[in-house]
Amino acid sequence: MTMIQLLLLRKSQSEIEDYYENRELPESKIASIDRALIRAFVCCRIPFSVIDSPFFRELLYQLRPNYDPPSRKKLSENLLNQEISRVNIAVKKELELSENLTLEKISAEKFSAVVTDNAANVRLARELVTQEYPKILNLRCIAHFINVITKSILDHSIATKILAACNTIAKFFKTSHIGHNLLSECAKNLEIKGGGLKCFIKTRWTSMYEATYSIVRMKRALEEVMTKHPEKITNAVVKKILKKQLFYDQVNTLAKLLRPIKNAILMLEGDQANLADAFI
Repeated sequence: MTMIQLLLLRKSQSEIEDYYENRELPESKIASIDRALIRAFVCCRIPFSVIDSPFFRELLYQLRPNYDPPSRKKLSENLLNQEISRVNIAVKKELELSENLTLEKISAEKFSAVVTDNAANVRLARELVTQEYPKILNLRCIAHFINVITKSILDHSIATKILAACNTIAKFFKTSHIGHNLLSECAKNLEIKGGGLKCFIKTRWTSMYEATYSIVRMKRALEEVMTKHPEKITNAVVKKILKKQLFYDQVNTLAKLLRPIKNAILMLEGDQANLADAFI
């Protein structure tokens, strides 16, 4: 190949590359790249903020100059929601075409029991499984069942008021910089161990006990703050609650009532728990 032919070939290749890089991308290709991008961010645990990095955008430009990367908002909202919808639809189709799901694929002989909470749909699923495979035990999650007892306690108005008061106190001392420091200092001087005040959260098992017991444990520190620095408790509701000995008595009673329930749940959640513990 002569020098002139070589130069003409290189020029031709350059023109083809320029055309490829500069031509407008079809919508289908943009959607395909967007989908690959959101998958890479999610599956590789890349922070969405990276999309705004000039270095990352330069990388994308070098790979495909005519691709306009999405903004962080579009990536973390629109594209993420679209991909979640696609995955959910794919999973739903897979489930619709499946029979007995993993139970049949893995082999029923390898299953000893089916354990779920007590929602109507999963309860029915357990019954269907045990009808088909009588050797598989039909078990309700005992830890979940015991936790339901605490929810029954919460149905009583007195318990509801006590827990609401506990949360009001805990939130005040967590959000008040001065109040938090005073309470922490008093607890330290009184050598009170176990951490500060806890809030009751409905979705967190045992938090009902933790909230009430934290008030019992921190009682002396709370009383000292009330005695020595009453003006620092700027929340009138908190101040009114802490002045009542009846409140402390009721919290103590509720904590004692909840303690065995909390202990049972923690035992059943532990690594050493077995079916004997559940049945007992």
